[in-house]
Amino acid sequence: MSRAFEVVLGVVVVAVFGVFAYFLTSNQIAASASDTSYVAIFRKVDGLKAGDAVRIGGVTVGRVNKVEVDPETFEVLATLEVDTQYVLTQRAQASVLSNGLLGGVYVALEAGFGEPLEANGYIENTTDALNFTELINQVISSVAFGFGSAGDDQ
Repeated sequence: MSRAFEVVLGVVVVAVFGVFAYFLTSNQIAASASDTSYVAIFRKVDGLKAGDAVRIGGVTVGRVNKVEVDPETFEVLATLEVDTQYVLTQRAQASVLSNGLLGGVYVALEAGFGEPLEANGYIENTTDALNFTELINQVISSVAFGFGSAGDDQ
């Protein structure tokens, strides 16, 4: 192989790696023409951010486009981009769930029943994110107090 070929090959490899890295780290999610926007209203979302997955039955059907706090109500508004083949209804439910103990979070949707929800419609039937730290603290507190009171009964 010639030296020029090796240089060109190296440049191509670096360019492909750069494009791949850009798409992995990009937080800007562009909605495609085949997506419908919905806005889910939460009280807390613990780590949900633009780019996180939106799933129905564990299958990714869209992405979170934007997460913001309503300055008047202090509710969290998560704009979801969902493929148009999945039509949500006015009774749709959205939940913020964890990918695992060390993983990120995603939005799980249940389509619900009733009339179809319009584009940019609000999903009000939501379940907030579960904070594992708070849960562990509650378990530790209840166990500690439980052991202290068990001997008092005798």
